[in-house]
Amino acid sequence: AVIVFISSIAQGSFSQASTHILNVEGIRLKTALQVMVYTKMLRLSSDEKSSVINLVSDDTNNIMSCFSIGNYVWAIPLKITILMCLLYSSLGVSAVIGAGITIAVITPLLFYIGKQMSANSKHISEWCDERLRQTNEVLQGIKLIKICAWEDKFIEKIETTRDIEQKYLNKDSIYWGIMTLLTHISSIIVTLVTLCIFAVLQDTQLTASNIFSALALFNQLTVPLFIFPITIPIIISAKISTKRIEDFLNSPEVEFVKYTDVENIEDFLNSP
Repeated sequence: AVIVFISSIAQGSFSQASTHILNVEGIRLKTALQVMVYTKMLRLSSDEKSSVINLVSDDTNNIMSCFSIGNYVWAIPLKITILMCLLYSSLGVSAVIGAGITIAVITPLLFYIGKQMSANSKHISEWCDERLRQTNEVLQGIKLIKICAWEDKFIEKIETTRDIEQKYLNKDSIYWGIMTLLTHISSIIVTLVTLCIFAVLQDTQLTASNIFSALALFNQLTVPLFIFPITIPIIISAKISTKRIEDFLNSPEVEFVKYTDVENIEDFLNSP
């Protein structure tokens, strides 16, 4: 009991310390990227600045989230492997077969949903940038729009873009709902399949100790099976955001002529 108590405290302490360090470093990374984007924005023309808000808010946040959960990529498979070994020692080969069948069925579905979420996330970013660009154009030409009474036309144009963006946002919510549902029922399916296979293959009878220990281990599988599929779309979104920020930072800059670079004011005024 003392060992279990100490191990629980140690696990909680190390887990919280790791989470704190990753969150702090993720915030630092996000801040550094925001500074780079703002610095680059000052060197661009006004036509290329419409997507800055989306880059600073959403894309940098996606990269920060990926940095915070990066350790789950190797920690979750390791935890699942350890739990499978413990289940094998408790229920025998039936636990491995049951969990393997369930994971083999659920995991491809989760990966497929993650792929669809990645493509949908790209569409969301594109239409969000388009909406921000249109809004920026309206704000820049608000005087002309008011004089010509074009408010309704521009409102309709922005609302149409927003409706398309909202359609992809609704699809994203549906994907998240399906993924959450599959993840929560996966532990129940693993338990049922394993116990059924145990009843068919094993000659020994299930005891209360085996059942309760197996249920405890199956409950431990719920967390990694829930987190692992979530890490996939987050990593994919971070990859897309990284590409967007990279393209923005590599965009051509406006060349500025400094007065100190010319010999006199006449050369400066006559320069093209």
